[in-house]
Amino acid sequence: RFDVFCQVIDNFGDVGVCWRLAADLAARGHAVRLWVDDASALAWMAPHGAPGVEVRPWPQAAPADGPGDVVIEAFGCEIAPGFIAAAQAQKALEAEMA
Repeated sequence: RFDVFCQVIDNFGDVGVCWRLAADLAARGHAVRLWVDDASALAWMAPHGAPGVEVRPWPQAAPADGPGDVVIEAFGCEIAPGFIAAAQAQKALEAEMA
C-alpha cells in the first residue's frame, strides 16, 4: 500500500502530478491513499476517480490501520509528525520481526 502526500501550493499542478502518480500505481495493482490538503481540483481533473485510489483529507496522525508500506512526500511537503512517528514505529516493529 502506498501513501502519497500532496499539499496544493499554487495552480494545482502539484495535485495533478500526484493524482497521475496515484492512478498509475493503482493501475499497476497497488492500493493507494492520496492525502491532499485541497482536493477541490480533483472534481474537474479526475471526476470519476480511479479504481484503487482513495483520496483522503490531510491527516494529523496515522489512520487506525497504520501508515502504508511506502510513504511518498511529494514536492517536499511536511507530513505531520504523528504520521511520521507511526511510520517509524511500524518499520522498527517489522525489523524486529525479520
